[in-house]
Amino acid sequence: MRSLNREWAQRSAIVLAAVLFLAVRAIERWPEFTLPSVVASLESTTVLWGIALAIFLAQAWKWKMWRPWLVTLEDLGGCWTGVLRARREDGKYAPLPVVVEIRHALFRVSVTVWTQKSKSISYISETYRDLDNDEQHLAYCYRAGAEIEYRDGNERHDGAASLTLTGNGECLRGEYWTDRRTGGQIDLTRRTKDACPDPKTLVQDLASKAAAEPLQGWAGESA
Repeated sequence: MRSLNREWAQRSAIVLAAVLFLAVRAIERWPEFTLPSVVASLESTTVLWGIALAIFLAQAWKWKMWRPWLVTLEDLGGCWTGVLRARREDGKYAPLPVVVEIRHALFRVSVTVWTQKSKSISYISETYRDLDNDEQHLAYCYRAGAEIEYRDGNERHDGAASLTLTGNGECLRGEYWTDRRTGGQIDLTRRTKDACPDPKTLVQDLASKAAAEPLQGWAGESA
């Protein structure tokens, strides 16, 4: 439960149950305090508590009012764009435009990355807050594969990345490594909190802009 402050989560669950129980009893016009009436009120309370929990898990956990006392993490969900800087054999870095879609629920997160010629999908991922420096991190392992027309010299591979949330929650920066003994840096900026509507077209547009800017440099595709 690294997404929640456990102590406050337990307290909040108890307080919510008590408030809902009293509300149910009030709606029932305070029936006589007998075992059948209490059981009936508890049944209604349980249903309402379950509905409230479902709403919280689905969307309400993202509200700022819960941070940082209850929810310890910022919502990373959305469409991110930026640059992957692949480290070359000469020690220099070749920039490569990327589009990243992060799907973030309270207890799970997934990461999908598109470049002009390949796509990678996370199979293990977690976001957590480092209590020592109060920084939020995103760490994940992924499997990447090139589009069929680009597979020569760009075989399927696994990798891992570790990113840190910066820029008031709108930037992710860090490093990645692959089982091909390659690696590099990743710099992302959130474009929208919604899912990427057409990531392939978006990454092609970013690649075209990058190719038109010689000072930025342009990598083929070897990350």
